Amino acid sequence: MTKQTFKYLGIPAFMLVAAGFAPAASAHTQTGSLGAAAGTIDFYLVTCTTGDSAGARLEVSVINQSASSPLLSVQIQKDDLAINSTDTAGGNAQYSPTVPLTGGDGVYYLTIDKSGAGSINYSLEYHCKTGGGLHTGDDTSIVRLQDEGIQLPPPTDPGTDPDPNPEPNPPQSLPPTDVKDQAVESKTHYTGLAITHGCQDDEQKWRLFPVRVVSAVFPNDVGALAYKVDPDTGTETSVNLADHIEGAIGGLPTLAPEMVQDKSVFKKQKEVVGENDKVRALQFYLGKLDVAAEAVLPFRVSAPKFLADSCAKSLRVRIAVGNWCEHSKADPNRADIWMGQKTSLFNDSTVMPGDGYWPTLVINRNLVANPLANGCGNGFDLAVQPSKADIDRFLPVKGYWPANR
Repeated sequence: MTKQTFKYLGIPAFMLVAAGFAPAASAHTQTGSLGAAAGTIDFYLVTCTTGDSAGARLEVSVINQSASSPLLSVQIQKDDLAINSTDTAGGNAQYSPTVPLTGGDGVYYLTIDKSGAGSINYSLEYHCKTGGGLHTGDDTSIVRLQDEGIQLPPPTDPGTDPDPNPEPNPPQSLPPTDVKDQAVESKTHYTGLAITHGCQDDEQKWRLFPVRVVSAVFPNDVGALAYKVDPDTGTETSVNLADHIEGAIGGLPTLAPEMVQDKSVFKKQKEVVGENDKVRALQFYLGKLDVAAEAVLPFRVSAPKFLADSCAKSLRVRIAVGNWCEHSKADPNRADIWMGQKTSLFNDSTVMPGDGYWPTLVINRNLVANPLANGCGNGFDLAVQPSKADIDRFLPVKGYWPANR
């Protein structure tokens, strides 16, 4: 393989350094690692300049160099096209199948993610080729936009006072439900809710119960709450999302969540609609996720665009998610309700995280096509979440607490 040349679409080198971008290793191989948290990802832009504007393709494969770890995958997306490849066994010196995405010359979006908790060292192979299979060696460039992804702190089920006589080595908290990977602005994005375990009891005895129903509410209505996140302190202040996001009116009406048919875990899927036939929630039921298994429940969204004069570099779309395991009205193992606030209906701390955790879809600004304006520095993050009223209206599932209280 030949030495790699980096082009960066005409962006000055000092701007890339200031934004935290670093060029990859040569020879069309990129090495990296993913931290232990279940939601950790790496995110790249790969640019193909083969001269074949319509027929060019990007070919990728990935290898998990760590044994006894979760499955490692690479996702490629360009325009409305997407493909993925998974290394099904870590530490065996075998790359995942090489997969091509024929999207012509231009920018491809690569996400490296994993199926659950556990650290991984990996190596990524990527090659741009013409429709005829030609590969000159100087037609490919890569920029890493995110290293290690969001380290999600695993929440615990509160509800009991601290044990005055704790075990010498108490069990660690299990990872939360989360969104599988991140999105890029102005793109249709196929992703899913990663369910990593069954419902856990509030005493943290680690008795798990199979998940039977899942419901997820999106902040795509005028009642949604939006915040600017201070890059230094993490402090959140209210903001008008319409000042930063194209088409925003309170929430994200253009997000347009939709089901992706998949009956591998739950036989029934349902779009819960509100006014104007707008999908407000997705529900999955008539099935069972075994306590020893993990699953991804797929859905599709349309990632909105950042306004050119905004200094926002990402948008955290917070989704209220409920996993139900029992029809009980009171048992602490009946459900795990994942959201960072209590509501009038969902107010039982024995089934809710106590640390402000939200399952979150991160939408990244395309800093190549839509760079931050002068004076923005490194920019800031935005967050948007459904209102308490919308959660109480659209999250409940018939026959399960609190709908059956």
